[in-house]
Amino acid sequence: MADQKPEEHLSEHEILDIIVERAKGLARQYGLHVLLGVGVVFLGLTIHRIYSARQLERKATARRAVSEMLDVSYLTLHSEPIEQRRLKDIQRARDLAENGPRTDASPWITLKLGNLHAYAEEWQQAADAYGSVLQRYPDSAAAEVARTARAAALEALGRYGEAATLYGEAARTGLALHYLDSGRCHELAADAAAARGAYRALADNTDTPPELRKLAQSRLDDVSAGRLLDPPPALEPLRKPAPSAPTLSALPQETVGDADETEAEPVEQPAGGPANEED
Repeated sequence: MADQKPEEHLSEHEILDIIVERAKGLARQYGLHVLLGVGVVFLGLTIHRIYSARQLERKATARRAVSEMLDVSYLTLHSEPIEQRRLKDIQRARDLAENGPRTDASPWITLKLGNLHAYAEEWQQAADAYGSVLQRYPDSAAAEVARTARAAALEALGRYGEAATLYGEAARTGLALHYLDSGRCHELAADAAAARGAYRALADNTDTPPELRKLAQSRLDDVSAGRLLDPPPALEPLRKPAPSAPTLSALPQETVGDADETEAEPVEQPAGGPANEED
């Protein structure tokens, strides 16, 4: 015992020999089947710990990716020019979505890419990004958001039939309110039968608030009478650049008091009358 090495100075081979000898002793004492059972349990715990560590790493990566892609509203609060910032974030989101590792954050990053395009009313690019979420991540929670977002983008593009289909899918998955959106788009697509079906589905849904059922019934009556909604006219983009601040030279010279109070008062003449220009 005196010449036994301290355990911290043992080589890997010596440690392995000790483990093997102890395993043999346990097998002789308790039986090989007990030792195998313990080994299986130990192996299972090891695999579980490795799997848990990898899951934690994936979630951490996802949190970092999502935290770096803030909501679009932050664009209005940044000191950098909004359009320049938006273009940089679009490129960054596209790189993460197309070339980054596939994590739990991937569908949300692609959704953010669509939101950045929708912010500037770039409806085709927004619809493509939302469609990518539905195609690549159909079972993710982000797909439920992307479905209605893509429907709105398609409606803005005038593709009412496609938008109505997506709104109908969203309504059937639990949010019956979208039957109104589906019916509206069917009307705009001049599909009266499909519009009546969408409005009737909402009007007959007893879980829907009475106000929405009443609205759906009203539209159902109008469509049944042939009074369909007309497609909206082509509109200019709603979001316009903010006017620049006026310069000092553009400001009015008099800003206090009423107009009649700011009129120029006559200048008093000297008692001797106005001075002659000629002596």
